Amino acid sequence: MKRLTNNIKKSYWTACRREYRDPEKISRGVKILSSEQNNIEFISQALNEASALTRFKILYLIYRIGDLCACDIQELIDISLPAVSQHLTKLREQGLIESYRRKRTIYVRLSPLAKDILTPIFSILKASQVSDLRSTFVNETSKSL
Repeated sequence: MKRLTNNIKKSYWTACRREYRDPEKISRGVKILSSEQNNIEFISQALNEASALTRFKILYLIYRIGDLCACDIQELIDISLPAVSQHLTKLREQGLIESYRRKRTIYVRLSPLAKDILTPIFSILKASQVSDLRSTFVNETSKSL
């Protein structure tokens, strides 16, 4: 058993030696991936766009504060207005935000889809939960080395 443990630590993914193929699981997995391919790709792309730090901050601020205009975002994040505009364009193209005009000002808000995707992620951003995640990650990482 100890020898197996050492193999797992050194090369976890290359050490797999499958003795029993589970055709039911394989068949079910293929059906899941093929039927949900568009959703998987869309959410993956949305999360990719949201993963840039500045865009993540923008989305989080809109989530916590509510509708914001570009000038508000510029002041909160301390980046230029053209940079804010570029980030908002990418988020809008990905379907993560919606915009509307009130008099002469354009405001942005999270799209319903973005709320569904990001609410579980943003809900863990409370300081205690993030520190718990960090300590768990550090412990798991040190165990695997």
